[in-house]
Amino acid sequence: MSSPPILDHNSNIYLTVTTSASPYGLPNAHPSLIYVGPVGSLPDVHILSVPKSAWTSNQSEILSRLSGMEGVANVEVQGAPRARVKRGDEL
Repeated sequence: MSSPPILDHNSNIYLTVTTSASPYGLPNAHPSLIYVGPVGSLPDVHILSVPKSAWTSNQSEILSRLSGMEGVANVEVQGAPRARVKRGDEL
């Protein structure tokens, strides 16, 4: 089993794309997209990254191109992970 990719939320925006077909055309939807890999062992959900500088000027174009691709069922923008609060001894 391979380790999950290391994501840099300070430099990139990450998108998850659910497909019903082969993902090989996804990075070609826009020049700023970079294929990161599948989400865990899910064969139909993939992570793509976009540099934040490219995202601010091309967000709507990237989302519309991905959403309009044949075989793409869903596109979601992922937020940065939030830190979990450790429960104290008071519980």
